[in-house]
Amino acid sequence: MGCITPTGNIRIGVDVGGTNTDAVALDLSAQHTETRGVIAHFKTPTTPDVTSGIETAVGTVIKAAGVSLDSIACVTIGTTHFINAVVEQDARRLRKVGVLRLSKSFLRQIPPFSEFPTGLARLIKSYVGYVDGGLHIDGAEEAPIVEEQVVQECAEIRKHGVSALVVAGIFSPIDEEYQQEKRVRDIVLREIAGIDVVCSHEVSNIGFLERENAAILNASILKYGRRTVRGFREAMSRLNLKCGLYITQNDGTLIDAASAARMPIRTFSSGATNSMRGAAYLAGKSLDGTSAIVVDIGGTTSDAGVLLQSGFPRQASAFVTVSGVKVNYKTVTITEIDSLPVSYVANKLRTVVKAVGELDIARQPTPLGEKDDLGEEEEIEKSKDYGEKFWEETPVDPFTYRPDIKLREGYTLKIVDASVLPDDACVYWGGHMGSPAVSVERLNATETVEAFRALMEYLKHDSFDAVIGLEIGGANGLEPLLVGSSKYFNRPTIDADFMGRAYPTYWQTTIAVHEPGSLVPCAIDSGDGKTIIMTRASTDEIVDRALRASCAEMGSRVGKAGAPTTASTVRRTAVINTYSLAWRIGRCIARSEASNTLSKVCESIVQEVGGEATARILFRGKIVAVERRLFKGHSYGEITIASMPADEEDEGAKDAMPASAAGGTLKIPFKNENLYAEHTSDSGERRMVCTVPDLIAVLDTGAGRALGVPEFRYGLRVTVLGITASPQWTSTETGLKIGGPKAFGYDLEYKPLGVYVEPKSVIAEYTARQ
Repeated sequence: MGCITPTGNIRIGVDVGGTNTDAVALDLSAQHTETRGVIAHFKTPTTPDVTSGIETAVGTVIKAAGVSLDSIACVTIGTTHFINAVVEQDARRLRKVGVLRLSKSFLRQIPPFSEFPTGLARLIKSYVGYVDGGLHIDGAEEAPIVEEQVVQECAEIRKHGVSALVVAGIFSPIDEEYQQEKRVRDIVLREIAGIDVVCSHEVSNIGFLERENAAILNASILKYGRRTVRGFREAMSRLNLKCGLYITQNDGTLIDAASAARMPIRTFSSGATNSMRGAAYLAGKSLDGTSAIVVDIGGTTSDAGVLLQSGFPRQASAFVTVSGVKVNYKTVTITEIDSLPVSYVANKLRTVVKAVGELDIARQPTPLGEKDDLGEEEEIEKSKDYGEKFWEETPVDPFTYRPDIKLREGYTLKIVDASVLPDDACVYWGGHMGSPAVSVERLNATETVEAFRALMEYLKHDSFDAVIGLEIGGANGLEPLLVGSSKYFNRPTIDADFMGRAYPTYWQTTIAVHEPGSLVPCAIDSGDGKTIIMTRASTDEIVDRALRASCAEMGSRVGKAGAPTTASTVRRTAVINTYSLAWRIGRCIARSEASNTLSKVCESIVQEVGGEATARILFRGKIVAVERRLFKGHSYGEITIASMPADEEDEGAKDAMPASAAGGTLKIPFKNENLYAEHTSDSGERRMVCTVPDLIAVLDTGAGRALGVPEFRYGLRVTVLGITASPQWTSTETGLKIGGPKAFGYDLEYKPLGVYVEPKSVIAEYTARQ
């Protein structure tokens, strides 16, 4: 929005911390002077009722500044009250939350609160229900809302005494036509007087679990948020201030007080953010286009962050958590338009527009309603009884941990070495097929299990001996463990897979390289009652093409069971010990997190996969361009990564392992998976540094975790890692034809990054220690 000059030129900022409340008055007409327009400031202890402390601080700075009330344009507040309530698991301020999910066939296998820390889940988890609803990725209804079902669920919600409810439906952020969440909310409000209902699509964007998590936290803190914001307004009223009241959001932008009361989660990190924006303002031109580190030292906590050249805080890594809960906030950050083609769905595009503008003070916020009694909040705040404290289990020590698989629901799973199975053992394999964009919304059902059952029925198999993964990359690396668990077939999973990485199609597998024609018969299942069995095919490639055409008509995501094979074939054709390798990489990340050495996690991964002869850091930088397009059911595109300016590099980067390429930019084209990495130097010279079948992994520098194609975003700081491919791909002409650059239409010669080293078996290592 544009900037409209107000009649007043004084702005008052307030930081309400857990220990102290600070206020400052700024004269905008003097912002270019040595004092940057700071005309008064004051610190006072934060009071239990919040209101008194703000009133004291603001009243003091107004008096000290000697300004009239009419000259004050606005009051802006940042607070840690909301995030502190969650971090401290404060039973006084958090309410129990019920969840009503909208989907006829999905969402049952992964329940709400699954990713919450145990203590927090016990504190706020209440009733969970399901009704028909949800959308497909193309915007069509999975199932319509049935009002009678919602009314029946309302009776259960009322019976459980739920006062805060989250309504979450599949693909609700793109639901412009049916508005299912809003319709369910209206029914609930009609049936249950006084209940708070939070629609997930109003809290965040695509990403079902993260959006639902954010909505749950918002619902739990909602009542306390209203009281707190009313306390802010009460303080202004006592001071006879008639100007607008704004609250700082997590990204440094502002929302009006009424919006903050409805969505307090958007202000969780506003305390530290205010400090960083304040540092940017006070530094002014002294930053001179450079970045800076800002340390916010408070009475209760201290926070450190990086201030970018734009004056806004550097955004968090691609993986954001609040008190251990993974969320995806709705925020406004930098000016950006991101167009995301929807894989496997023709002519569908999701566009995300982000913008930053100056505060329009002429637009006065809507006055906050009178729903809550402020006195009730004061009474609660004075109480010293925090309620029952739910302590967390002792965290796993990644330095002493021995592999020991424990599942919450009591089921078991087993991973075995390929050598322990007899040659003729019957081995089933499979995983998911479809758009990666679907999986972030439509959570796992039993589609792969049902595909296995359909194929077993067709082949008249009562059982099988073991299961192996289609690919170790992404969610398909976990799918065999689910299928083989005691919940379903109770069969061991082999420590191997048919890719040793991830590829975009089913015919790009090592079993297709060494056993052509072995992909059929196979089966796919949609998870909601649709199954297809393919019995014959002229080529392996047509198997994938035909099934993907069906997949698009089955919701763009299915489970698949490939033609069963034998243990002898697995030992001859599969990439061995890939679960062991994944475990070791995960342990590297866990140890780096525990020892605060994430800046060196990539070096640790390189050593774990075989050392610098096998793996290398290819490039370090930040993503400066993301291009995507849809063609024949796959997401094509490329990212451009630019090297970091010296002033933006982390201190540890100076001692880091040298990258294969430095300076300039790195271009990585992709077809669902990264295909090659080409470096362009500052002088314009181009050089190929890595190609498939070698693995090219783009890691989030701040977390050490790999980013999938759907997670590529402008501005993310990344480290590109290359790992040499298994000889199952590189030892034959057929392997390179199926898995090399020419398979993707690139006339490039494959040059091995290094020498492949077979991953060390976790099973063999820890068995030998017993």
